[in-house]
Amino acid sequence: MSTPYNLGADAAKVKPWTWDDKVTSPAWPNNAKIAVSFVINYEESSEHTIINGDMHNETHLWEAPGGRPHAQERVCRLFRLFNKHDMKYTLYGVGMAFEKNPAVAKSSVENGHDIASHAYRWIDYHSMSAEQEKEYIRKGIESIKEVSDGYPKGWYHGRLSPRSHALVDVPAEKDDPNPQGMLMVPYSYDCNDYKFNVPTGFGAPMDFYDHVKGAFDVLYEEGSEGMPEMMTSGLHCRCIGKPARFAALKKFVEYIAAKFPYQKGKLAVPTS
Repeated sequence: MSTPYNLGADAAKVKPWTWDDKVTSPAWPNNAKIAVSFVINYEESSEHTIINGDMHNETHLWEAPGGRPHAQERVCRLFRLFNKHDMKYTLYGVGMAFEKNPAVAKSSVENGHDIASHAYRWIDYHSMSAEQEKEYIRKGIESIKEVSDGYPKGWYHGRLSPRSHALVDVPAEKDDPNPQGMLMVPYSYDCNDYKFNVPTGFGAPMDFYDHVKGAFDVLYEEGSEGMPEMMTSGLHCRCIGKPARFAALKKFVEYIAAKFPYQKGKLAVPTS
């Protein structure tokens, strides 16, 4: 059957799909039923803006497309929440955003959170030359090294190009005869707060809570039946960080915290 998508020549080499009712699941520490990955996308001050010398302001993922965002607002609210519950997040850091507010990276490292590179600018890389994109990748990694005293533990581009996945080098492995590359953790848009800014997404703050709680409950139940799962929730300071929406995130964090009694410095052991 024909397809309207250009899947590339390698698609024909992929092994045909066959039905298999045996699910392979990860084995989490302490026999945990589910792993929840919170990701904070820190992009403020790195987007398209005339202040950075661009021809126009950002029109992607904002309340009023084309409007000028207010940088450095609301971000501490998210950080305080996760630090209060001692839940570790991954900070998807854009290099330029860190350069303009290095305290964000330093605070995250000091509180034991992971940092992944989210490129150097929060822009669309699709039409950028491979040379310039690779330079931006390098600058993004070096920016994180500069402000956090360590290279990022992962990399996620966002608005990537068809070449992005093949352009990343790991500086710490440049002399390693057996480089391992960067860890790639699944990132889903299913429980992402960006849905507040799309027509088919969340209409009210508690829509977010209902959605992520429902996802958690189903995955937790599957984990209880012997199929441990992973759930990821992508967050943005300018989306979920607004007070009313933040209330929904806070309610969800408190909900899962009740299921995962946590002793500082030790892994959580899920309760029934």
